[in-house]
Amino acid sequence: LMLASMLRAISNLGEQEQVPVARELDYVQNYVALQRLRFGAGLHLRLLVEGRDWADTLFMPPLTLITLVENVFKYGDLADPAAPARIEVWLGPGEVVFQTNNRKKTEPTAE
Repeated sequence: LMLASMLRAISNLGEQEQVPVARELDYVQNYVALQRLRFGAGLHLRLLVEGRDWADTLFMPPLTLITLVENVFKYGDLADPAAPARIEVWLGPGEVVFQTNNRKKTEPTAE
């Protein structure tokens, strides 16, 4: 269901210049949930969203946040419970603050 929701979101974005931040956050949360299923207990990641009440009133270009989140999974070391990756979003009046933090993988990423 999460994957279907993500695919629907992508197919509906073609002509939209701006989407509600709520939609972007839903997409990110579904992506992280799918990765949790994929990696199980080996995934050490914290996702924090504060100010969710603002998410329907703020807008941004579609698929902006997911690109940054995908980089965490591609280049980040997500296996160390002592140093979990973090994805943090703070929303406020007219403001979206997005931050990721992770250790870099020491081995090359398989393509």
